[in-house]
Parts: sequence; C-alpha cells; structure tokens
Amino acid sequence: MAEYADGAPCWVQLLTRDADAARRFYAALFGWEFEDDLVTLGGRPIAALVQDPEAAEPPGWTVYLRTPDVAASMAAIEAQGGTVVEGPAAGYALARDP
Repeated sequence: MAEYADGAPCWVQLLTRDADAARRFYAALFGWEFEDDLVTLGGRPIAALVQDPEAAEPPGWTVYLRTPDVAASMAAIEAQGGTVVEGPAAGYALARDP
C-alpha cells in the first residue's frame, strides 16, 4: 500500500447480485479479465467482484482510501459526522460520509 498517498483511492470492489452479468459487462466495456473474484487488466489486479444476490445494500462500487491509521481515521470520520459501518478488521473499515 505504500505506493498510494494517504487519502488516495487504493482499491475498489463491486457488490453485484449477478456476477456473471457483471463480468460480461465489464469485459466488453473495458477488456477486464477475471480470476475468480479478482478483476485484472493487463495482468494487474485492479478490483474485486463480490456477488451477493440477497445483499441488503444496493449493488454498486465501494472505494477504499489509503490511511496509515485505521483507528484514527474511524474516529475522524465519526467526528466529522460520518458513520462507521464495519471494522476495523484486517486493516480496513467501512464508513459512510454524512
């Protein structure tokens, strides 16, 4: 993760109800390739694809932002009116802006 500046997007993940349809769509649109749930372009990992047909959250993209201190970022998110949804776990947390 050191290649990303603090606060910069460093990973994206697509939550979808139909992984096969998402694979076809993004392969045709951008030439993406898929290795199970890993999305690659030119042999490099660029995203993850997560299928959950019954997800409570609507399908969409989650953007992960680089931080050197997840706990401090969680506190700052809450102090600024955001909501921590999940975490910290394995070096990440999920949050919503206000």
